[in-house]
Amino acid sequence: MRALAFTLAVLAVLPSAPRAADDVRDRAERRQDKREVRQDRRALRDDARDLSRMEALLERFDRARAARDGRALFAVDEALQRELASERAETQVELASLRGRRAPFELDRKRALIAELVGLARGEIAADRREIGEDRRELREDRRESRDDRRR
Repeated sequence: MRALAFTLAVLAVLPSAPRAADDVRDRAERRQDKREVRQDRRALRDDARDLSRMEALLERFDRARAARDGRALFAVDEALQRELASERAETQVELASLRGRRAPFELDRKRALIAELVGLARGEIAADRREIGEDRRELREDRRESRDDRRR
């Protein structure tokens, strides 16, 4: 009888062991999810703050340009260099933290960073093409003016 009671007691406890392990995993997952939500919120606040600074910098640039204020334009250039250096450092830290990671959300973030760099590179190419077009137009104008000057 004691053996039967002992066996029943053991059997009653055994099914709860896997449930307890599941509960521990579930709690760990919830903690991780909450941590990620906090990190995402912090990143959103940081990005919003960065955007505000860049918008203010753009406004300073526009005012300095309209006023043809060389000193103010130089100050904007200096501030822009600091912002870019800060963004570069931030991106390097983020990429380093994602190195070797394979979780879906980490791969999504890594892809977003790469896509952002692709967008910047495309913007540079477009700007280069516009610059080449402007240079060609100026060259044509210079040639035309030279011909006109020789005819006179």
